[in-house]
Amino acid sequence: MQIHFGIQLDGLHPLAHPTTDDAPDTPEQAILGVWHFGPLGLIRWLETELGVPAVTAHSTEQLLAYQTCLETADQPERFYSRSFALDPLTVTRTLLSWRASWYLGGWDGSPHITASSRLYDLFAVEQMAQQIVPLCEGQRVQRLTAALAAGRRTQLTQVTLHDRLVDLPYVWQQLMAHLPVTTAPGVAPRPAAPATSDLGRVQRQLLQFAQQERVDLRDRTQLSGDGSVLLVQATSRDISADWLAAYVGREQSVTPTISPQTLVVAEQDGIIIDNALERGGLPRCGFTHLSRSRPLNQLIKLALSLLWAPVAPHQLLQFLLHPLAPLSASVRQRLASAVASQPGCGGQAWQAALADIGQTLDGSDEASVEAGQRHLRQIETWLAGQRFDPEQGAPIEVLLKRVQDCRRWVTVLQNTGAASKVESAAAAYTSTPAIYGAALGQTAALLTALEELRSAGRQQLPKIELDRLVHDVSRPQADPTLLAQAGHVAASAHAACVTRAWSQVIWWDMRAVAPLAPPIWSSAEQLELQAAGIHLPDQAALLQGHALARLRPVLNCRDRLVMVVHDDEVHQQVGKHPVWQQLNSAFTGYPELNLDDVLWGGVHEEWLQVPAPELRRTDLPARVSHWQLPPHVDINPRAVESYSSLSKLFFFPHEWVLNYAARLHPGRAEDLSDGNLLYGNLAHRLFELFFQQHGAWQTADVTDVERWLRAVLPVLIETEGAVLLEPGRGVDRQRVCMVLEQSLVRLLEHLRSADIVKVEPEQTLQRDYVDGVTLQGTVDLLLTHRSGRQIVLDAKWGGERYRGQELRENRQLQLFSYAYLLSYGDDWPEAVYFVISTGNILAQDNRTFPQALTFTPVEPIAAGEVWRQGLATYAWRMQQLKAGRIDLPGAAAADGMLHNDGADDPFDDFRLLLGWGEWA
Repeated sequence: MQIHFGIQLDGLHPLAHPTTDDAPDTPEQAILGVWHFGPLGLIRWLETELGVPAVTAHSTEQLLAYQTCLETADQPERFYSRSFALDPLTVTRTLLSWRASWYLGGWDGSPHITASSRLYDLFAVEQMAQQIVPLCEGQRVQRLTAALAAGRRTQLTQVTLHDRLVDLPYVWQQLMAHLPVTTAPGVAPRPAAPATSDLGRVQRQLLQFAQQERVDLRDRTQLSGDGSVLLVQATSRDISADWLAAYVGREQSVTPTISPQTLVVAEQDGIIIDNALERGGLPRCGFTHLSRSRPLNQLIKLALSLLWAPVAPHQLLQFLLHPLAPLSASVRQRLASAVASQPGCGGQAWQAALADIGQTLDGSDEASVEAGQRHLRQIETWLAGQRFDPEQGAPIEVLLKRVQDCRRWVTVLQNTGAASKVESAAAAYTSTPAIYGAALGQTAALLTALEELRSAGRQQLPKIELDRLVHDVSRPQADPTLLAQAGHVAASAHAACVTRAWSQVIWWDMRAVAPLAPPIWSSAEQLELQAAGIHLPDQAALLQGHALARLRPVLNCRDRLVMVVHDDEVHQQVGKHPVWQQLNSAFTGYPELNLDDVLWGGVHEEWLQVPAPELRRTDLPARVSHWQLPPHVDINPRAVESYSSLSKLFFFPHEWVLNYAARLHPGRAEDLSDGNLLYGNLAHRLFELFFQQHGAWQTADVTDVERWLRAVLPVLIETEGAVLLEPGRGVDRQRVCMVLEQSLVRLLEHLRSADIVKVEPEQTLQRDYVDGVTLQGTVDLLLTHRSGRQIVLDAKWGGERYRGQELRENRQLQLFSYAYLLSYGDDWPEAVYFVISTGNILAQDNRTFPQALTFTPVEPIAAGEVWRQGLATYAWRMQQLKAGRIDLPGAAAADGMLHNDGADDPFDDFRLLLGWGEWA
């Protein structure tokens, strides 16, 4: 049994590809009994071989157990006490990492006499931690070393190290002393290229940099430009990845299989390369794509976010739009529409949606009744329960129940298959068993963590602690659908894994790397730790080890080194990749090629030329004055029109066609009401509630109104405008509340001064418009004067100047529409605007409202005459649509450009997109 071991070998590495020195035709991984392990893999294998019990605890269990130890040992004089009180999980995670580094350094957990308060406190905590905290990496390695020292045997015949022994943590060095160890040849810092080549000169110089503390960089070395070292620059990572895939594909077309002499190194975002290879019809390398955002994991987080008050409308809408949410699609659509129009839970739109969902309860169909009851129970379970203050926290029992509900739902999806729950594309994605396993593992870890907190005596858990706990159990999971495919080009996700010679190395996306953290222990503390048997790595040796490991792709390259960088790295002043920065500082004369120039047909080295199909230049379609539909497409009049639809038809007929004929609407995820639209809706509801609850509004004084507002307005915002309660919206909320309070008081003043005796809010009216078409509208406030005259008042949040200009030019189509619904012959009721943000009434005269802002029409025209013009406009537009013509206001007609009815009709593609041929 042979094992290849390296600190970075738990990830993607190139050792599965043929070597060129020992066995040029035999893939190493194909040999029976040869394994490649990183630290975690080797620990698990040795535990099995030696009969040592494995540690299966989730990392969160270790975190919470150590938190319990810190909390139990906490005293005011502890060095961590004040920070722990503010953020226990973050403090625990930090101290746990310190503890892990001690055990990797050989600590046996015993306390020692020390003068440092930090060390004394941690030694004291450890006496309890040894009993309840699951074993860390260092403890597990020490246990394996003890088993080997006691005479237990394994099947190992050789361990090949792919790191220097001195660079391993102390306990790993101790373990290797009991195993038959040899070192891979490419680990030793030795230049592989000919000394006379540019690459050879670069290798020797960079190796000198890594081995010396100080280097003179006053003079840059001039290279010959023989092509053995090249720098490729690209605008974006997608462009460079596509070039790399095309280059690999070209290499494959020359040889029967992809050459084993080329290695691709991508330390970050290697998934971009895999996607480019797949687009080019080549096998994927298997770069790992880590994400916390698997669909089921998202659902669990959203379900927990709904437990807090006030409800977060964005999270609520995301939950309702999630394809795997535990509610039927029809229920989610109704509720999502309600939330989008009135952000919140429990408002008028929400109650109407619940009533619509529950209508089947009154039906005679037993199955329908049962379905309606089931839907209402599900809504009660997931959306209508008690909500808790984020700072005070939610009871642990409630959190446990919510996580258990999520676990049951994931189990239902796993057992029944997601195909019946979601669209086919999403079902194909979620059908992977590993994704269900990851979600079930997350819920299991969360349940265990919550139960441990309950056992420790916790009754409540604040939102910030729950969020961090969920973040901790939601460790990034590798996408199980992205696998390495047979015959892929050799690839590595870490420079340290390049431990043998390659003919060509393409180091993709050389970007800045995080520097090593400075030592956290003082010199005195380090001496005390050494006395306690803890062997921490020397900082200088650690830095040199990292520098040599980073050089392995350069030192183990024989013929050509290609470094790919991107514009965002080239132009920044600091933070470049160390190897590239050293090369750029010490050498000049190596070729620097820009992929943008290559794509535009520049002449460069032959190896860089990648054949690409010639793209025919295509001009953008010319602007047209209208769209022309084919003869077989009919657009029929709608049965019911409103002001908003007529406005689109008159002024923007293409919008009318797209909205009402093609039925194209924005997605609900982008349609959450906010801004002036939301503020206006809140004002309308506030006025409606006030006049419904105050029949004697004429006698209500300012004190009564303010008292009513203090009781009603917070509830209204929470149920129908909860976006104003989100973090960062405090100023908006206060401003809106102030405007609403002042506008209601100001509106009452206007009504009293106008001698209004009756107010009817939100009156829905309808009347015949033209043959077969009904006009319908909802009047914000229908007023009745003491004389019996009716007056239409339409409330607008803002736009006072614009609305006044409408009145002056007789373009107030909305007011005319509402007035028409109440008109008798030539007797039309007066119609006015009320601007909420200013508290002003806008009218064409002040006969009724003495304090109104007046806008006298430039050309006085009777309302009936304007309405007849509107009817003529409607007939003209419908005649155009019947002929298949859709005007585009503001298009090229002003420039004299005419619509082209020829074969190259620019509307052809648009017609196919909308599927006109399917209309009746």
